[in-house]
Amino acid sequence: VSIHGNQFLHNSKFANFSSFLKHFWLKFFLRFATSVRLVSKHQVDYVQRAYKVDANRISISPIPISIPSHFRINKPPKFTIGFVGRLHEERGLDLWVQIVSSYFLVNKDFRVIVIGDGPDRQYFEHALRINCPGIELHFLGRIPNKDIESLWSEITLLLSTAKEESFGISLREAEMSGTRVIAFANSGTFLNKELFPEGIVLFEDLRSAFDALGQEHSKNQILSMSIQ
Repeated sequence: VSIHGNQFLHNSKFANFSSFLKHFWLKFFLRFATSVRLVSKHQVDYVQRAYKVDANRISISPIPISIPSHFRINKPPKFTIGFVGRLHEERGLDLWVQIVSSYFLVNKDFRVIVIGDGPDRQYFEHALRINCPGIELHFLGRIPNKDIESLWSEITLLLSTAKEESFGISLREAEMSGTRVIAFANSGTFLNKELFPEGIVLFEDLRSAFDALGQEHSKNQILSMSIQ
């Protein structure tokens, strides 16, 4: 059995009916699994406690990620906030809209690029356009993983509001491609910060996310002037 997401977490398994089913599916089938594959070490303790899985049956196999051909400092023509991933409830879409719309009230000098698709795409796009009237918004839809590397240069900052991260593949690819990351503090992003201490800023609420976004925008403006 392979587990990529964090649907087994106690604080999320009853968040919706889908998570409820995943939890009980895992609770039943993990009793018979001879091997359980996880993608990050921080998942081990959760799986052992929630499903009584013996440590000898657990292996950690990280998801392969794309290593950029060269490192760079991203400098799109305009400060660009990016969303990369599946557009569904577990990615914290409401909080993403709240952060961006709050910042839009005080600084409109940025654009948004969304890479991904999912059941909540229409809601997400509508919420952004309603709360950020006139914002420069680009929905690129679902892009194959092999083609995303070429798009990182268009994104100054990746904003991640998922309550839980397992491996966080988009975060790691962003950091290695020169894109800054602001992410909700959780077990997966704490691990990411250990690996990329200078590449990611963690936040715990709307206010700290707003402050981090403003600081990153200011630093980018200074950097842009020094490069010119």
